[in-house]
Order: sequence, then structure tokens, then C-alpha cells
Amino acid sequence: MITSGASVLALATAVALAGCADRVVGIRPEAIALGPAAASAASTPAPCRFHVDAIEDRREGQDLGIMGPTRVSGEGFAAWFRRGIAAAPGHSVEPAPVRVRIAIVKAYIQALSTLKSANIVVKVHLTDAQGAFTEKLYRGVENSTNWWNTEAEMQDAFDAALADLRRQLGADLAASCRN
Repeated sequence: MITSGASVLALATAVALAGCADRVVGIRPEAIALGPAAASAASTPAPCRFHVDAIEDRREGQDLGIMGPTRVSGEGFAAWFRRGIAAAPGHSVEPAPVRVRIAIVKAYIQALSTLKSANIVVKVHLTDAQGAFTEKLYRGVENSTNWWNTEAEMQDAFDAALADLRRQLGADLAASCRN
């Protein structure tokens, strides 16, 4: 196959620019991520009361990834995460039988063609009412179709990943209250 120098240059430029993001979006810190689990909260038994002693953001970088031509800023992520945890069933600002410390290890979104995956990885230190201490790593995940690389799609994906993380944490909190 014979190609002209201009064609090769155009192809090389297109490939080089394919990895460059042309706009930046981020997580809305004022959004409270409730996710689909909130709709069924009225039909579930009373949740285990817990108090969050601390939430530490230990992510290496603040950005949350790139979807298509869009770089996802992590600027509002920590505030959004704190509000989402505070909205979890059983959360108490007052002292509670179960105490929790959360370290945010990773948070990112990635896309491959028409698929997207939002991930939130945290390490949780849990102390129950008897003083027993456990440590566990959780990964909240949302895998879905990436239709248009829109800000709303990215926000919804992170909201669903946080809802998944809270569901897992809620199950372990309930078990610690039964002990």
C-alpha cells in the first residue's frame, strides 16, 4: 500500500490527539448519591447505627479518568463522597455503637468503546460495640453502556458505584450490630 506523506502525517496527528481530552467535567460535590438502593430503604429493617470517625482521601492523583474526549476532574469528589456516606442508612453524627474510618484508595472511570466502568475502592476500619476491630477493602462498581460521554452519564455511574459500595458496607455493618 502506497500512502502520501500528507496522509501519514494526518493519521499520525489523529492518533496523537486521540488521547487528549478536549473538555473537563467532574463530580458535583453538592450531589448526594443515593442510588437505586434508596428507593427500597422504606421496606428494609432498621439499619445498624454507625458513626464515621474519619474519611481520608489517599488517592495518588485527583483526576478520575478519561472518557472519550472528556477528562473527568476529581476536584469535587471527596466532598461528594462524604455527603454520600453521610446519607447512608444508619449514619449518625452523634456517637454510635459502631465506629468507622474510611480511606479512599482509588476512584476512577474508564471507557472502552461503548462500555464504561466507574470504580470506588476504599479501605474500611470498623470497630463494633464490643470493641472488635476489622479491616476490609471494598470496591463499588458500576458497569454500563457509554452512550454519549456526557457529564450526567459519568455522575450517574459514580452515584451507582457509591450505592454499590454502601450496599456492601451496609451488609457488614448489619452483621457487626448482630454480634
